[in-house]
Amino acid sequence: MRKIVKVSLVGLVVVLVTSLILNSVFAQTKNVLDTLKGQKNCSIFLKAVEMAELTETLTGEGPITVLVPTDDVAGDLKSAIDAGDTDTVYKIVSCHIISLEALSANKLVETEEVYTDGGTITIKKEGKDIIINDTIKITKADIKASNGIIHLINGVIIPPEEETLEEELLEEEVEEEEESSD
Repeated sequence: MRKIVKVSLVGLVVVLVTSLILNSVFAQTKNVLDTLKGQKNCSIFLKAVEMAELTETLTGEGPITVLVPTDDVAGDLKSAIDAGDTDTVYKIVSCHIISLEALSANKLVETEEVYTDGGTITIKKEGKDIIINDTIKITKADIKASNGIIHLINGVIIPPEEETLEEELLEEEVEEEEESSD
């Protein structure tokens, strides 16, 4: 009788360990969008993704990396949403998406400069912190999803200011004048 109990216990332990291993290997069945919905502090970014019509980007095949400002620091994004400024919301959200690559926090640091869907950002390590564009810190790294990876950040990445065509033409004229006067 004791042998049967021991064999049963060993069998149970093997089943539990196997189950835990398989669950950890196949645990990420949710895509980036659904994984974000499970986070408590990302509702502003989720509204912005919807407003910018980028939900397909976060639910697609991937791979993708998303840098998500938490609600407590997403004031600039919330202002653009509240103003109904779809173009600005789109530009801001695009700066938080790195398409075609699932980059862990360590990989981000190795690249130093990353091309997001909305422009270039810089990444560096300061002590234990990973810093984006000299001021924004990754507060929670490497949240895995079936189609990519998410990093929570403590700031909003603002798109680089675009020069208007008029400004570009004016700059070209000034450069031409300087060259001709030399």
